[in-house]
Amino acid sequence: MRRCLSLLTLVMAMPGMSHAQGTPMPIPIGNPGFEADVLDCIPSEFCYNAAVPGWLPNWFNGANSGTIKPGAAEYPGGVPGGVNVAFLGGPSAVGGIYQTVSATLQANTIYTLHMSIGHRADESFTGYVASLLAGGVEVASDDSLSPAPGTFSEETITYKTGATPILLGQLLSISVRSIGTGQVDVDNVSLTALSQ
Repeated sequence: MRRCLSLLTLVMAMPGMSHAQGTPMPIPIGNPGFEADVLDCIPSEFCYNAAVPGWLPNWFNGANSGTIKPGAAEYPGGVPGGVNVAFLGGPSAVGGIYQTVSATLQANTIYTLHMSIGHRADESFTGYVASLLAGGVEVASDDSLSPAPGTFSEETITYKTGATPILLGQLLSISVRSIGTGQVDVDNVSLTALSQ
């Protein structure tokens, strides 16, 4: 028994065998859950504002975006966090949002961008592109989710920089845009960095 405990202690003390490899550090995002706009109305498709505090209209495709406090007709199970989400696009236009954060691209770092992507039960969903950028250049993106009507799906985009990234030191940005006519909703955006 004593020999087994000694072996276990030795294995746990070996480099690379513990969880001390690092903890992802959160990168601050302005209004990540879209709750900064307090909408004083009953949750519904009509409870919205054509602005998203902390985010700019996405320069890729115009400014048809805003903050909405959806109700049960839009999301019977509710939204992932708080009461608001960002909406992108609509029945006759596309839209998007964009934010540059205070962090810069670093070498030997894994960046993880996470968000909830929603499909309103009462609107068509024609797709989206979520991107991580450095110096305005897209370094990672995804467009693969297709949530069922009235639900959200969890998007995770990971980008590893390597030892000598070309865009070293460039400011990071987050972009989410709709594709085609239809609406995409976004909630709970987060970005972390893990040094390797």
